[in-house]
Amino acid sequence: MSAAATQSDEPIQAGQAGDRAAVVHVNDVSLLFDTRPALDHVQLTIPEGQMVALLGANGAGKSTLLKVLATLIRPSHGSLTLFGQTIGPNAATVRSRLGMIAHQPILYRDLSAKENLEFFGKLYEVASPAARADELLELVGLAGRAKDPVKTLSRGMTQRVSIARALMHDPDLLLADEINRATPKTLSALLDALVAINAAGAMEETLGAIARAAAAVLRAEAASVIMVDPARGKQVFLAAVGDRAEQLIGVEYDLDEGLSGKAAASGKLQVYDDVANEEGHYHRIDERIAFRTRSLIAAPLIHEGEVLGVVEVINPVSGERFNERDRQLAQIFANMAAIAASNARHMDRMTRENTGLKDTLRRQGRMVGQSPAMEKAFDLIRRVAPSNASVLLLGESGVGKELAAQMVHENSPRKDRAFIPVNCAALPETLLESELFGHEEGAFTGATARRLGRFELADGGTIFLDEIGEISPAVQMRLLRVLQEKEFVRVGGVRTIGCDVRVIAATNRDLTARKDSGEFREDLFYRLN
Repeated sequence: MSAAATQSDEPIQAGQAGDRAAVVHVNDVSLLFDTRPALDHVQLTIPEGQMVALLGANGAGKSTLLKVLATLIRPSHGSLTLFGQTIGPNAATVRSRLGMIAHQPILYRDLSAKENLEFFGKLYEVASPAARADELLELVGLAGRAKDPVKTLSRGMTQRVSIARALMHDPDLLLADEINRATPKTLSALLDALVAINAAGAMEETLGAIARAAAAVLRAEAASVIMVDPARGKQVFLAAVGDRAEQLIGVEYDLDEGLSGKAAASGKLQVYDDVANEEGHYHRIDERIAFRTRSLIAAPLIHEGEVLGVVEVINPVSGERFNERDRQLAQIFANMAAIAASNARHMDRMTRENTGLKDTLRRQGRMVGQSPAMEKAFDLIRRVAPSNASVLLLGESGVGKELAAQMVHENSPRKDRAFIPVNCAALPETLLESELFGHEEGAFTGATARRLGRFELADGGTIFLDEIGEISPAVQMRLLRVLQEKEFVRVGGVRTIGCDVRVIAATNRDLTARKDSGEFREDLFYRLN
């Protein structure tokens, strides 16, 4: 057995892998197995920053070589040098710098996942082993199962615990035995996918990276990311790659529809070899873009027990159907992608909340007064505040309607979220729509980038619409949809966005008279009042 790490189709192949690797020299090594040489005159060099996959038939000596490299067994003669140190007298020192992922995970089955990691961390004198264990279990998507005994975990989960265990002491070299029998090209694509996904920031950018990576890793004609919107009971295409994929963005359907709906409901990866004859296949998607789906993998994105969405990988480039190796690889990919999607969703939410709360702080004020009229107003506000119902404030300009709206918000269950005021009379119709609902890049002249609207910034909180009597019929209609359906579409966009916002409106106009004259929609009037 003799090979060197080269960019070729030889048994050992290198691919770009990250910024840390050790240089390993194996010189003139032989290992006798039942008097037969298992490894003889091996020469192996791993260039820094490279990933190497050892390929070969069963019994070729791959696992044996890894065990030699991991110092678990010693060659019958020859020398082995790792990190510039000869194995033998320095075996313990070298071993402390290695991480080993075994084909059969070496874990204590009666201990929990976290206890296994903490035990190994203490063995290698890791600083703060409990904190390190929490960090790694989050990384491999098992934070929610940290306290569960290993014997209760699935095989896939157990393998992820094994990976976390190998990383506990931050090794300089990671050795993995039988990593799902993936080819070096696939391993490299998987690693590239992980880098690309984690490099993305915002939600839609991250989901786009996931879709592109899924198609690359599984070598498929197309891929898409369908996210779950539980509040609206919908699945929504948020990212897609492949022929005419852009036509899918924003398409939505009910949670229980389609093969993605089955995967989301079961929480388990599904493989379909003859999609056209599947009863649950949502044929309208294929019809919409004139595409034929033959074979499909639907892998749910699950993070801490919550189904965030589904990655669909469609039609292998070579062959009619996906195989078992593809299924295993898709599961690994989905586990990685779920963490990235969850982080991106959290980042988006934090960005919106931060912007909204800054706006709230700039407008903080207080209502003060001790007259019977003020006490009556305070009492009414205290009774209205706990509800989620819309509120309509009437009064002349300058009497403190915004302060009253803010007091309603501060005494409501939404008090810790944003309070976003909008003066509807200060903007013309086209700009008011953009202000309220946001716009997409290129929606109109000057729209050079996507902009979040005030309803998105107020999600989970309260929006205050001052001078509501001044808005045009077109804006009235869009506002009515938000109140009725709890959803809207950005100006120039196609995707429906759900929102959870309490609306407080105010006006100095006689809305009843404007309603009777047809200037203000009657249905909107009753929704507000």
